[in-house]
Amino acid sequence: MSGEGAAVPGPYGAPEHPDIVTADETVTVAVRVDGYPTAALPALFDTVFTGLFPALAEAGVRPAGPAYSLYTSAPAQTVDIEVGIPVDRVFEGEALLGTVPVGAGPVGAAQMGASSGEDAGPVGAEAGPAGTGAEAGASPGAEAGGAEGRVFELRAVASAVPGGRIAAATYLGGFDGLSGAWQTLVAALESQGETPAVPFWEVYVTEPRPDMDPAELRTDLFTALER
Repeated sequence: MSGEGAAVPGPYGAPEHPDIVTADETVTVAVRVDGYPTAALPALFDTVFTGLFPALAEAGVRPAGPAYSLYTSAPAQTVDIEVGIPVDRVFEGEALLGTVPVGAGPVGAAQMGASSGEDAGPVGAEAGPAGTGAEAGASPGAEAGGAEGRVFELRAVASAVPGGRIAAATYLGGFDGLSGAWQTLVAALESQGETPAVPFWEVYVTEPRPDMDPAELRTDLFTALER
């Protein structure tokens, strides 16, 4: 299925039957982090979403859609990622939301923001369209020795989710199934002769609640396509 001028509201086809749509660029406010350890992504999500909404309210900028994460590199040990939300107008300046320390050595459950047996959060793009296994580069000014043992400063700035011809799919289920959903989406696109590319992104349409059934969670998956 295909569409013209889609505003990315969905829902779309399941990952095994993705839609090809033409979407407009979406104005957002986001935190961009390069070379961030994939094992610690839930801590990044928690810090950004805790601080971003108060910062927008203070600036008089209104959210205009659900939160998203956008990937511009193939997730491996580290990833280049943008986390944010659509807004009603361009955000001026920047807002410091806090810092995320990433300790040396294996990342434990405390750093990941999840206890044993709990869903770690919306982190499923390890198997996204660019999942080639290539390591993402470190962010500018990164110290030698990699991302672990660093403190990442999170600054929210104006950004945008790209428009153009993209693939879209809707996944229903817990965040722990996102990786499999991406694998299914990529395989479906390749079977149609399409080549997924970067960036690719997830939109968290349903805000999770502690008492909700994970099967009710809706996450929309999008990826750019090679022309």
